Amino acid sequence: PLLVEQSAERTDRILQQITDPDMFWTESPITSVATNQPEFNPRQYWRGGAWSLTRIFVFEALIRQGHFAIATDLAEKVLSQPHLLDFGEYNDARTGEALGMMPFSPAAAEALVYVDYVTSKKDSYPQHC
Repeated sequence: PLLVEQSAERTDRILQQITDPDMFWTESPITSVATNQPEFNPRQYWRGGAWSLTRIFVFEALIRQGHFAIATDLAEKVLSQPHLLDFGEYNDARTGEALGMMPFSPAAAEALVYVDYVTSKKDSYPQHC
């Protein structure tokens, strides 16, 4: 929903949820299932792990809508993960451990986007990733 034009109220609610450490903003954000749900399992396929493919869409939406501070926090959080260079298909949402297929080229591409972003002038960053 963040990738398309939304009302400010709806966008604010989504941003509150995805940046809530008790929901989606874990050590390896953004989880595929909210951490406060009974189905959450940080190591299971699409049951709580954090995926680079999903996260990069959220990152792009944040940039498009001008939420540069949150985009910066997301990029820096991912880049600080100890398992980043394993380039896992997805990550354990609690520890950041790389899981699934490795190396996974979209995870490597995600890291390159974040490195480019945090080393550039963020308010003039391109409107696409």
